Amino acid sequence: MYANHGLMLSESYRGRRVHDLLRVLDLFQAHGYRQIHLVGRGLGSITVSFAAALHPLVAQVTLHNALPY
Repeated sequence: MYANHGLMLSESYRGRRVHDLLRVLDLFQAHGYRQIHLVGRGLGSITVSFAAALHPLVAQVTLHNALPY
């Protein structure tokens, strides 16, 4: 359902999830955190991977049951 709404607004569902996670990381950074360890499972591993590549706060990433691409 959410994916269809994203298509109507010309936004990808996965891109929206990455954007949301980046904003959460910004919030942690604003509260003084210096390093974050992200854990992704299944489809969440894609979101975590993109966010880790884009945000300097992420120091470590663990992927469980990551999808092979």
